Amino acid sequence: MAAIEQALQLHQAGRLTEAAQLYQRILAVQPDDFDALQLLGALRCDQGDAVAATRLLERALRRRDDAGVRLNLGRAWRALGRIEAAEQQFRLAVAAAPGLPQAPLFLGNLLKETGRLAEAIDNFQRAAAIEPRYADAHWNLGNALRQAGQNEAALVSYHRAASLRPNHLEARILLGQTLQALGRSEEALRSYDAALSLAPGHVPTELLRADSLAAAGRLDAAIEGYHRALAGGFGGAAAQCNLGVALQRQGRRAEALASFGQAVALAPDLVEAWYNQGVVLRDLGRDPEAEISFGRVLALAPDHADAHTDLGLLELRRGAYAQGWRNYEWRWRTPGFPDRIAPQEQPQWRGETPVAGHRIRLRAEQGLGDTLQFCRYVPLLAATGADITLAVQPGLVPLLAGQFAGVTVVDDQAPGVGADFHCPLLSLPVVLGAGLEAKSPYLAAGLARRAAWRDRLGPGGGLRVGLVWAGNPAHRNDRNRSIGLAAFEVLSATPNIRCYSIQKQVGAADRAILAASTITPLGDGLADFAETAALVSELDLVISVDTAVAHLAGALGRPVWILLPAIADWRWGTERSDTPWYPTARLFRQSGEGGWAPVLDTVAAALAEFGV
Repeated sequence: MAAIEQALQLHQAGRLTEAAQLYQRILAVQPDDFDALQLLGALRCDQGDAVAATRLLERALRRRDDAGVRLNLGRAWRALGRIEAAEQQFRLAVAAAPGLPQAPLFLGNLLKETGRLAEAIDNFQRAAAIEPRYADAHWNLGNALRQAGQNEAALVSYHRAASLRPNHLEARILLGQTLQALGRSEEALRSYDAALSLAPGHVPTELLRADSLAAAGRLDAAIEGYHRALAGGFGGAAAQCNLGVALQRQGRRAEALASFGQAVALAPDLVEAWYNQGVVLRDLGRDPEAEISFGRVLALAPDHADAHTDLGLLELRRGAYAQGWRNYEWRWRTPGFPDRIAPQEQPQWRGETPVAGHRIRLRAEQGLGDTLQFCRYVPLLAATGADITLAVQPGLVPLLAGQFAGVTVVDDQAPGVGADFHCPLLSLPVVLGAGLEAKSPYLAAGLARRAAWRDRLGPGGGLRVGLVWAGNPAHRNDRNRSIGLAAFEVLSATPNIRCYSIQKQVGAADRAILAASTITPLGDGLADFAETAALVSELDLVISVDTAVAHLAGALGRPVWILLPAIADWRWGTERSDTPWYPTARLFRQSGEGGWAPVLDTVAAALAEFGV
């Protein structure tokens, strides 16, 4: 066997030291042997000795211009950081050997690394076209497409690479990641399962699989996956953070808090762990600690919109209104929130320009209760001399029309008319620098509607009490704030009390209870909030969970008792039984134990004394 063939066999077998010795013996006898020069040059490149590689490969090129040698020389220059020299060699190889798929592949990788993705993609596509069964071409094309944000196209390339090389673990993994990025969690899981069949117990894949399980809502399995990854020593702070989020979604707040604590201990600069820790602390009612966590987020990431917004809500809950309103303005930078105001209504007026004599459109941005609460600031803006259009939810138009002198009230679903400025309703406190100057009542019911309800209710017969036991089921916190009608029946047993249901939407189960109770249903007669306002104005008291009707009663200056969960919305503060927002309101809070029954018992006892 010729010495060069023997050396090549050793080289291909991975016995690099022996192969190098044999190549050197050949060159000692024949210093210009092309094969020995270019093969030893490639070997030195593989060994990481790029300096020796360039010397050998340049000597080989002087003997013969060869595309393969240029590819290896380009590799060596690239290893030495000589990017321009490497690119030159790769381009020369592409030109010299149009049928060699490795040439555009190597050039594509260099272009990708230097940020020229479009050109890199072109070269990977050329490599794949030259040799359609070249798995590396499809794999690298998928990587470049994914980096360019072309995930659908990347999927095709990853599928092709995996089919050509069924044991290509990285292709299976990145296929799963790309599917997950497209929101196709179940398909991503199948790809990760395929990867795990190639590498059972592969901990990085276990972690990615857990992320997909969490995204698919399969939280128990996701939590098991995170625990396996962590037990395998992989994932660290990020895995702890993701585990905490899954536990948080299951309502396992204490465990979630422990995970976030582990995450920040491992990585004190992990912003999302601090943020999620703050959210859990807030939900547990541990507001001072939550503020510290959100403050830590903002120290690390000053433009973190969610942290600003949540910190603002905590500040508002403890009555630090000036700072709270400023932080709450960051809500417009949180995902999804800007969609609440039409694009033509942005950018918004932030108080930087006098509006006297100008047209300004105020826009409801959140729930009905928010609109009722914050329309108190409309007269303050009107006092500046602005020409105001107030755009509100359709059900509020009949009530609010005519409430504020010189203010036009319109349906927010109708096409907007021209305006000089736009402002969301909940931004008025910060742009006006206002506190709680507007006291109740700031709304009034129509006299004719009131008279009609007075006639319908009839004369005398004890105190008239309106009941609202549930809010909008689509509200994110509805399961905590709403109560079943059955719990309210204890109130109807109070002597000298006439109870009325002013609940607009009543489920089938509650309808059956209502039909068998002494509570008079009136909800079907409430076509809009103007009717509700008229009815509330003819009642002696409204007892309501945290809904728009509670705000309506407060805005009308009517006695209202508001039933609150243990961790109430920011506007109701903490612990206190009254609220500066509505002087006629009384707050009844859960203690955190026993559910709603103790609250209703307390309300029943207070009701027995009401009006005595």
